[in-house]
Amino acid sequence: MDDQGPTLRNIAKELGTSGYWNRARERQRSSKTVWDVIFLPIGFAAIGGYWYAQVRLFLWIHILLYSADIPRLQSLTSGSLTLAQALIFLVPAFSSLPLGFMTGNVLMWLTPPARRASEKKAQGVKWASFREAQRGLFNIALLLVPIGLVLGIIGAAILGR
Repeated sequence: MDDQGPTLRNIAKELGTSGYWNRARERQRSSKTVWDVIFLPIGFAAIGGYWYAQVRLFLWIHILLYSADIPRLQSLTSGSLTLAQALIFLVPAFSSLPLGFMTGNVLMWLTPPARRASEKKAQGVKWASFREAQRGLFNIALLLVPIGLVLGIIGAAILGR
């Protein structure tokens, strides 16, 4: 498993293999630099941006499907949490996570001193390099984003019904 990249199957195997927490701590230590103080908040802001964009998209889809709901959209999205609201407001949080972290990683990679420091600390540590981390996040995004989009569209279709 050491020579294999971070595919979804390999990530699942990694999670189920004994000693996972020790390897995860090693990856964490190997990838942390002073630049993370700058780029981690940027990644979290990107997560928020992706979440907001998806929620707006699902509300827009709802308005396209049910234009008569425009005046009561505020009341449809408030009150106790319904299944439709959960699909519209909560599910995008999961699909936004890999996208936001990928954005933070790309911005860090585009900053030469940050890229050099990060690659130096990641040498010899499994899945800690920029390329492997991005590949892992991309594979996770390939799973979570389509599921999130489908569930959000379902939520937009059943909101208030």
